[in-house]
Amino acid sequence: MDKSTISSPVSIAPTTTDESVKPFQYKIPSNLREFRRMEANDLRDFHDDWNIIFLSILSVLSVASLLYIQSVWIRSCLTYLTIAYIGMDALWIYNAPASVKSASTVLGHHVATLIILVDPLTIPSHRCYTAPAMIVEVNTLLLILRRRFTMGDFIEVLFALTWIVIRIFWYPLFGVYLSLSTFPQLGPHYAKVFREMHAYLEPAPQIRLMQSTLAMWVIICSLQLWWSIPLAKGWIRRLTSKNNIKADKFL
Repeated sequence: MDKSTISSPVSIAPTTTDESVKPFQYKIPSNLREFRRMEANDLRDFHDDWNIIFLSILSVLSVASLLYIQSVWIRSCLTYLTIAYIGMDALWIYNAPASVKSASTVLGHHVATLIILVDPLTIPSHRCYTAPAMIVEVNTLLLILRRRFTMGDFIEVLFALTWIVIRIFWYPLFGVYLSLSTFPQLGPHYAKVFREMHAYLEPAPQIRLMQSTLAMWVIICSLQLWWSIPLAKGWIRRLTSKNNIKADKFL
């Protein structure tokens, strides 16, 4: 669940340019020393461009896993690739903190994500939860695309809608479901839809979700809300600006 691109939501407004930004317009380093010596702007662009590739793969797999929720192969593939991606991105940011706005926040998020992923890694029946968590990368991908390219109002509106639907509504709702998987003895107190979904996704014998997973999910949800506050202020500011929104491409 990479948030390296959203550690400071106010800064994600697209830069107004006449031409689309072209990817890989920098010298790709051939070793770690060159990598660490890259200019900050080049590092951020390099990080964004590679994230477009990896997040596209994770987004497709997440959608496929949700469409074919009972496919053991897809959910396992998604889980392994997500762990590999988050681990590699954490190493990237550790070695080149200038790649993101706030390296400490992003690394903290990655650590929380890896703790969450311990559960589906060690309990195969819980890998059905990876896709509902990783669907957020569709929004992260849109975020990077709108920053790196000139793409018009459609992508701006799509980014805003997916941010609200996934990060503000879906993530807390999914957290409620995860709490049921963590404390199944409280099942009678949950809405029927949660109980039925739990029985469908995890046929007996059901294995409890690790409590550490639920705790980290609460932290992840809190970060979504924290990032959303300045982002929403930026949207309101642009919508009410007399200089008009066109220069900022709606968002």
